[in-house]
Amino acid sequence: MADIDGRWHIEAMTPMGKQTSVLDLAVSGSSATGTLAGPDGTSSEILDAKVDGSRVEFGIQTTTPMAMKINLSLEFEGDAVTGKVKAGIFPPARAAGWRVAG
Repeated sequence: MADIDGRWHIEAMTPMGKQTSVLDLAVSGSSATGTLAGPDGTSSEILDAKVDGSRVEFGIQTTTPMAMKINLSLEFEGDAVTGKVKAGIFPPARAAGWRVAG
């Protein structure tokens, strides 16, 4: 299993421009827990996380700037992460990032 526990900086290219977030992730078997902090610093608990090797899929529920469900599908390789973010009615956005040292 890939070593994906820790803090990750993630950038998603959305119709509203680049959105940055910080993912704190802890994997346990085929599930995971953690939080995702958005550009405004608001943190949301990850929901319904599924882990399959180096792939993690989960959602969050936001309330700001508007209430919506955001789903992420991420693939981790070493200190890099890539994937897709699907926010509400918006089209999927490409995401990429890196492990935060510390």
